[in-house]
Amino acid sequence: MDDNKLEAQIEMQAWIKKYWNSDSPLIYDGERMSNRDIYQGSLYGDLAHTNNIEHREKFIAWTKSTISKELSYFDFKGILGKTLIIIAQTKYLTEDVLSK
Repeated sequence: MDDNKLEAQIEMQAWIKKYWNSDSPLIYDGERMSNRDIYQGSLYGDLAHTNNIEHREKFIAWTKSTISKELSYFDFKGILGKTLIIIAQTKYLTEDVLSK
């Protein structure tokens, strides 16, 4: 593998871990929520059919008001979008390396 491409993949993995674990603008129960909390809570607590009780209860609690529910969906879409960009970049690098 080209050293520059390997380095780019490592940087993308580090970035996504740091991004997912960084603080979001939302505060629940006196604590700032991480991007991972927002993503997992929205996906597994509301959108997916898994009905994970832990995520569901937390999602319901932090989205009691309409404004907090709308803000969490807004944040969720941003987190998902940035994550998909990193996945697409990783896919491109992997395909490029494998084609050689």
